[in-house]
Amino acid sequence: MRIADLRILDRTLPSVTAPRPLSRCESVVIHTTGRGLTRVVLDALGAESATDAQDFGASANAAADWYERSGHAYFGHFLVGWSGAVVELRSETLQCLHAASLPSYYKRRGWAKLAKPMGQAHWRAHGRDPSVVFDWWIARWGMGMRAYGSPVDLPPGAHPNRTTVGIDMLPTERGVYTDAQLAALPALVAYVALRWQMPIERARVLGHADIDPCRRGVVRLAGPRGKVVGKDWDPGSGVDLGKVAEQASAIVAAES
Repeated sequence: MRIADLRILDRTLPSVTAPRPLSRCESVVIHTTGRGLTRVVLDALGAESATDAQDFGASANAAADWYERSGHAYFGHFLVGWSGAVVELRSETLQCLHAASLPSYYKRRGWAKLAKPMGQAHWRAHGRDPSVVFDWWIARWGMGMRAYGSPVDLPPGAHPNRTTVGIDMLPTERGVYTDAQLAALPALVAYVALRWQMPIERARVLGHADIDPCRRGVVRLAGPRGKVVGKDWDPGSGVDLGKVAEQASAIVAAES
């Protein structure tokens, strides 16, 4: 998809407090909205599944309706619905509360052993070495010539909202994304990159789990003593962000 093929609908949401300006964009951060919002959208559209709600813009607008109606304060600048339609929830020139500031333990050596996302008692209960839980992050970012020791070393730093544009992806009821969404995402990343003159590389096309693995890259298996395991669930395995970065770079090159 080309940037010209994107259809961005303006659904600027009101803000309880005056948003701070976004003076620069170091990277984009991709999120899942979670399937709780999926159920809300399906109910609003009277549909059983995402395949029954493919009218252009319907799901994205229904999600924006819920944000506005509920007064929910935490969302990205853009939301991509099932048909590939994009709604702009806040101007890129303003900050969004799409990612929390990172805890101080990320600044310390051995952060993977210090971080206890499920609580210290739970670590003791299952006897799992915390550093193993985050081996997926270390394998992704802590190896090679350009290694990052901690999430705070990635381009957003410790305060992602100050230097990033957030993109929310609405999952289907099965927790995956449609082909139309996955086609729109690289074009949207390219659109943001061109507007901000942001270089496109994997370290600037990030998932929420990349920048905050302790809160967005951990799941607990079933049962009261289920083990904690590392899993990149935000935005999830359905989005290959390396491929998204490559596709967005190709789109930008074609536009230049």
